[in-house]
Amino acid sequence: MPACIPLVDLGLPEGGADRAVYRFDPAAHAKNEWTKLTGTAYSHTHACAFVVSGKLYVADKTDPPSKRQRGLVPSGHVEVYDEENNQWCSVPQPHMPPNNYGAVEIEASAEERAIQVKSLPRKRVSHSEILLSKCAQFREEGEFIDVRLKVGEDVFPAHRIVLAANSDYFHAMFTDGMKKSKQEVLVAVLPEAQMQYFDVEAKTWKPLASTTPPIEAKQCYCAVSVGRNLFVAGANTAGRQYIYCYDTEGNVWEKQKHSCGVFNNLCILEDYMYVISHSSNQVPQRYNFATRQWQSIAAMGISGYNYQAYNGGAIVHSKVLVLYGDTSKDYSSGLYQPAVLNCFDPVKNEWEVKATTCHPHFGSSLFVVNSRLYVAGGNDGLYKGLPSGNPAPVEVYDEKNNTWSVVEQKHIPSNKLGAVEMEGRVYFIINKFPIDSGIRIPPGELYPVPLDSLCEWENLRKIDKNAVLCYLPVKREILKTE
Repeated sequence: MPACIPLVDLGLPEGGADRAVYRFDPAAHAKNEWTKLTGTAYSHTHACAFVVSGKLYVADKTDPPSKRQRGLVPSGHVEVYDEENNQWCSVPQPHMPPNNYGAVEIEASAEERAIQVKSLPRKRVSHSEILLSKCAQFREEGEFIDVRLKVGEDVFPAHRIVLAANSDYFHAMFTDGMKKSKQEVLVAVLPEAQMQYFDVEAKTWKPLASTTPPIEAKQCYCAVSVGRNLFVAGANTAGRQYIYCYDTEGNVWEKQKHSCGVFNNLCILEDYMYVISHSSNQVPQRYNFATRQWQSIAAMGISGYNYQAYNGGAIVHSKVLVLYGDTSKDYSSGLYQPAVLNCFDPVKNEWEVKATTCHPHFGSSLFVVNSRLYVAGGNDGLYKGLPSGNPAPVEVYDEKNNTWSVVEQKHIPSNKLGAVEMEGRVYFIINKFPIDSGIRIPPGELYPVPLDSLCEWENLRKIDKNAVLCYLPVKREILKTE
């Protein structure tokens, strides 16, 4: 089949004699001329010529009969050129109903009982363009961020897979350098003591290397890690509140004053660390990693000394979510009120009060599993200001309908590990920190998880109650204890 066979339509009514196809053979340099072939059987408007399996086809868009106007709308005919006999033949379209996609049927195989469909050429967005666009959107919205690049005083959130795909340097760094030099471990920060980490192979807590300096805080409230840094909210012996920062590269602690009061919520979203006070009356603040400055944000949607953030914060769809326990009681029943979910939108700088939980929650943990918000652990009451009473149920938040519902614990017997099930996974809640046990519940499982036989996990709960837990990438050499 020649390389260049343009189609020329003179626009004559069907049955005309000048619907011609011309062929130019670039190999015949001496002639440098066009050869006229047999005209098509039908008139074609806005048609397309293309080759399938070495055969030349001409096709135009198939429109519903109601849209056809003679001379304006294509007829929908498909023809194939028989080069040997120099003639055009109509190609039936038994499997193609009228459609708006320009879809036509070419080279149908009855033996294979399959239809090969070829659409008329149109501009399409490639899969790679869609992928890059979504990655850029996720980065702008702070979703799936797993690495932060620091250039001078500027910090850039990014995705490792995108960096590794576009740079051999980052690929080597993430696959070899970082893996060989660092390991992410569960650490426990104890007041005025050396940090410990949980050895998953030995299933026991061990101290980090003796060269790791202890934190100076007398009290620790919560912790979160970002890149090479570990941030801990705490207070010194005089009761002054600080943010303590441990640099895993420099192996040093620093501290910074703040005016946020006592808080147990540290949330990282893009370039900011959000600090939510224990009291809803305290104005929340955020810390800019790039400028190293504090900034007040909008006041809470709820206020009053009866609302206290006994529960951790979480990030869902680039918004900060905090659950406040209501310390007031219902006069008729004498029971505590359900907790209230609050949502902060950084783009609008405003809080929105969301749905209340089904049951009261005090000292529970708020965390995300498969992009869904859960609250688990804690109790349904208070005694002398501390969580008490019955264990609070596990609940999941339906963002679309703004409702909470209880998650049944069909496979979790009574245990001392704070074990809960959600999305087919088993989590241990230790010191209000959720830990993925790695245990998975198969779909349709009828029997409970044999937690009694998991004695190797018993050491997990043998950590000081004053310790705050967090995952942290640390150098492998500091895991080697004397």
